[in-house]
Amino acid sequence: MDLIVIIGSGAVGKMTVGQELMKITDFRLYHNHMMIEPVIEIFW
Repeated sequence: MDLIVIIGSGAVGKMTVGQELMKITDFRLYHNHMMIEPVIEIFW
């Protein structure tokens, strides 16, 4: 299994880089909002 992790400060373009990588590879993009937002509803 291959995994690419993009790390950086806020608002530097990590999502944009991930979207472009998704276009040129067969990788899927999972971003932190996909993991955080459903959990907020449970604990908030």
